[in-house]
Amino acid sequence: MTAPAHTHEQHLAELLTIRHTMGHEGRPSDFRYCSLFCLLLHEGSSFTPAPLPDDVEEGMPGHCWTEALLLAERTGLYYVEGVALYFGVLIEHAWCATADGTAVDPTWSEPADAYAGIPMEAADAGRIIRGQHHPVLYVADGMTVGDLLRTGLPEGLAADAGRRFTPA
Repeated sequence: MTAPAHTHEQHLAELLTIRHTMGHEGRPSDFRYCSLFCLLLHEGSSFTPAPLPDDVEEGMPGHCWTEALLLAERTGLYYVEGVALYFGVLIEHAWCATADGTAVDPTWSEPADAYAGIPMEAADAGRIIRGQHHPVLYVADGMTVGDLLRTGLPEGLAADAGRRFTPA
């Protein structure tokens, strides 16, 4: 029997908190966040796993950033980058989401147990990804990962979707 989704979501939040706590040691004093896990915990949202809708064709595994972006552009869903708890393993991942926080994951045949990420409008994500040739959280509008950790997300990049974490 599968545990309720909120249990998996709580476990994902606990894993992000542990990574956040571990990362503070040695963090440069001018950095707002110690890691991408910390950034997700403070600026990200959680998303509810759901089966892929019947009208959405499964994409190619291993190409989550591309498949999620193309689906978001075709459908008007939000594009999301972050991490997924998949069979107990924390994996960097990209998927789509509805405004109410339902994950639409085009590259895994089974949804993850829980999702945490930064939702974005498809147009914003597409502009950054196509311009930089990297996922948004690696290079956003010319900002490196270090820049993101130092200052946080660019103003207006995160969309209002999913459920915001309440850091302890």
